[in-house]
Amino acid sequence: MEVYKIAFTGGPCAGKTRTIDFVKGKLEKDGYYVITIPETARNLITSKLLPNDQDREHTMRFQNYVIRMQTVKEKIAEEYAEGLKNKQFDFIKDKKAIIILYDRSIIDNRGYLNQDDYECLLQKYNYEEIKFMDKFDMVIDLISTATTDKNLYCLDEERNEPDDIASKIDQEISTAWSMHHNIKVLKPRIKIEDKYEDVLNCFSGLLESYSESNAKKLLIDENNTDLSYYNETNSRKIRITNICLAKSFDMNYVVVKRQYNGCTSYISNIDTVNHSNMRPISYGRYLETISTYGIVSTEDMEVINVIDKGNHYKLYNDYNKGLWFIEFDEDKNFIFPKHVKVKTK
Repeated sequence: MEVYKIAFTGGPCAGKTRTIDFVKGKLEKDGYYVITIPETARNLITSKLLPNDQDREHTMRFQNYVIRMQTVKEKIAEEYAEGLKNKQFDFIKDKKAIIILYDRSIIDNRGYLNQDDYECLLQKYNYEEIKFMDKFDMVIDLISTATTDKNLYCLDEERNEPDDIASKIDQEISTAWSMHHNIKVLKPRIKIEDKYEDVLNCFSGLLESYSESNAKKLLIDENNTDLSYYNETNSRKIRITNICLAKSFDMNYVVVKRQYNGCTSYISNIDTVNHSNMRPISYGRYLETISTYGIVSTEDMEVINVIDKGNHYKLYNDYNKGLWFIEFDEDKNFIFPKHVKVKTK
């Protein structure tokens, strides 16, 4: 039995909690065993452990509480799920899979801290950011209404940020998560039912291992593109090595080596016809896999990951070809970045 880990993220008033409640009910009806991890900051605030953005020391202390509490909650849920995998308990034996839904995670702390303080907290707990991030099979980034339509933004007892601050938090969180290997960025919808449908489509792609992509790739005109615009404040640059292994029947087996800020994570990607299965693997499993199948070829690239006001795209330098490309999901809501010029469509 598989265990799937899905993190929901997004700024204030993105609809995360309400969407998770809906998704949980739908997945349970469809035969999945669902574990949910509530938002830690909200737990603390309702207990009157309050943040104060005007005091750096207080902010650091509060975000430290968030990380400590979040770590324990995630560890317990993940250990529990692993313990159930091979059991024949009545409440689990007929389930299709175990799914853990996270209402935010440690990466979200970046929205409430500057980069230096955020990295300081990660180092305190010896967290390697890209490894921690890549443990999730999928991340769903729900863009806040504060970013796309301030008229729809609303406050409640736990959420008291004005719309401009909420939009900034939203952007910081999106940028921090942008380098995840399987992130789905969903802009707000007028009808909540449409948002739910968008999210369920993401789950269908993951759980049914069916890949139907609208991704479009264009060749960049490097002479007229300002790549210097992209830095750690608005994007995440990582080094990726796709290691293609020997084919087995109709299967293409690729191991992806992902490097950021001196740390490395590994993802296995098995591709067949209408089937894609990307899962994080350990370094030991990575060594075992490449020794078992044998390396056919490797492909190195530098990838700049961007989420700008809900527009998600990647710029990557294919070292093998010596060319830069832009890749994005082609839909009516995508706004082409003004800093990028292409040679041909």
